[in-house]
Amino acid sequence: MTCRDFYSFLDEFLGQTLDVLTSQSFARHLEHCNACRKYLASYAATVKTARDAELKDLPARTPPPEALIQAILSARSAAFVRQPPE
Repeated sequence: MTCRDFYSFLDEFLGQTLDVLTSQSFARHLEHCNACRKYLASYAATVKTARDAELKDLPARTPPPEALIQAILSARSAAFVRQPPE
């Protein structure tokens, strides 16, 4: 396996969907190629960061406390009642 071949199988490797022979060839290449080991570590970290960022955009699994909702609504109402400075 060449470095170029290695790059084309990264997603399948990380997703653990490589067939046995390709997986073995991928592992052998990793044993001998320091550049690809570094690239794989960087690529995996980037994928993890992107997935973690996606999860942060998901809605909360539990509703916010009622006291928090009321405090926000109260603060917003108070902001509209105040007179602007002269």
